[in-house]
Amino acid sequence: DEATLYGLPAGIPIVSAYPDFLAALVGSNTTSPGQACDRTGSSEALNLCATKPFTDERLFSLPHAVGGLWNVSGGLSTSGKALEWYASAAGYTGQRTAELFPDFAAAAPGAGGVMFLPYLAGERAPLWDPALRGAFTGLSLSTGRREMTRAVVESFAYGLRLVANRMRDGGLAPRTVRCSGGAAHNDALNALKANVLAMPVETNAIPDCEPVGDACACAVALGLHPDLATASAAMAKPRRTFHPDPELVKRYDEGYHLWREALEAVSGMGKHRA
Repeated sequence: DEATLYGLPAGIPIVSAYPDFLAALVGSNTTSPGQACDRTGSSEALNLCATKPFTDERLFSLPHAVGGLWNVSGGLSTSGKALEWYASAAGYTGQRTAELFPDFAAAAPGAGGVMFLPYLAGERAPLWDPALRGAFTGLSLSTGRREMTRAVVESFAYGLRLVANRMRDGGLAPRTVRCSGGAAHNDALNALKANVLAMPVETNAIPDCEPVGDACACAVALGLHPDLATASAAMAKPRRTFHPDPELVKRYDEGYHLWREALEAVSGMGKHRA
């Protein structure tokens, strides 16, 4: 009996399912075309449920756990890791990443014109530039830690928007985003992403969606649900929807274009780095 090989009582079923990113899709009920999952952690990726692969290799295209569907994705190799780096460098102590969010909230949207590029270890999809590095731009004598903190947090949402725009370029437009992982517990960050992406951001009753996705696979294997899509709809319960604020959408639309200009400038510098 396979169970006994792992020290489990004989007769306990062992289910082979899928990798973590597919578990997050199923566990967030991202199983219909046009739905996307923002899977957060030390890195972060926007995973779109689609009926076909992306048109080129700027984004990853992999089969979805639900038959006949595709997972199109791109993101940030260092989002949570960049936040940890900044929290340490800026002198936050204790629970560093949690401690910086009051400063994020105290600074005005747009961070006083300060921009941060969170590419501390190069980037994969959609930029494909291993030499790319992070940077602050727009600093002035009036810049303080609050503005720099807000710029770091806003940069993650801008990075996701870059991916969403690439998806639209290829004819695969996300309609809603379901957040999974550590960042899904942070309502201020969810609201920010809704405004930068200009679309609803949803969270689940269990924000860490990967174990829910694994539970869905087990439920199907045990015959409790006929397929993964049905199990996902039944077991991945919604908690809250964050709707975009029209005024903040406009402000962040302007901010995103400035952020893209900063990214283009830093990308150009990387080409000449030894």
